[in-house]
Amino acid sequence: MLSKQTGLFRQVGVIANNVANVNTTGFKSDNLVYEKFPVKLNTPDHQPKAVDYANDIGTYISAKEGQFQETDNPLDVAVHGPGYFIVQSPLGVRYTRAGDFTLDGNGQLVNAQSYPVLDPNGQPIVFQPGDKDILIQSDGTITAKQDGSTAASARGQIGVALFPNTQLLQKLPNSLFAGPAGGGSAQQPPAGSFQIAQGMIERSNVDSVTELSHLIEANRYSGYLSTAINSTHTLELKALDTLNKQ
Repeated sequence: MLSKQTGLFRQVGVIANNVANVNTTGFKSDNLVYEKFPVKLNTPDHQPKAVDYANDIGTYISAKEGQFQETDNPLDVAVHGPGYFIVQSPLGVRYTRAGDFTLDGNGQLVNAQSYPVLDPNGQPIVFQPGDKDILIQSDGTITAKQDGSTAASARGQIGVALFPNTQLLQKLPNSLFAGPAGGGSAQQPPAGSFQIAQGMIERSNVDSVTELSHLIEANRYSGYLSTAINSTHTLELKALDTLNKQ
């Protein structure tokens, strides 16, 4: 019972974190993984008895795509299909599904943490002063027009990285991911395997109703286990007291 209750406490923490990020752009929810393993115990009558223990061996990231939300920002983008946007953080290259981008004071395309967004070659994307009518195509190619010009000029391409196994990514705050700890570099997605939508952001993939129902269920089950553990402990104390009086 104690092993299951410990797992429930962790499950409550995982669910609470999911619910707290229900409005976080590009957030991917976590789910707890349980493993059941039997243990043979010897009873007072020397008869072996199998007892199942619950072991919470870790969490896995839900890769389910969140809903797209339309915005009024032409620099906001969402990627439909596999792949992550590439940004340059102070601690190295990071990956994200959060495409709420803006321009910094130097005209660089940056994410919500002011990290430069990178192109497929790992270079920042820079706009020119006076750029308007910014167009981002489905493959991430960016064009813009200058004041007084009717012709569009290229400004780069938003890079998208693909990972064969997203469960190896290291989840970080602010909807960021680091590459696999044991190696395994990012790959360029095949042409046509993804589409970038301009003026959209991908919302969190957390289903708040489902998560809240799981939270209520976990809390209720934890309460039942606490009552059972306390009752067992009380019976043991009474048994010891009875034995001491004999």
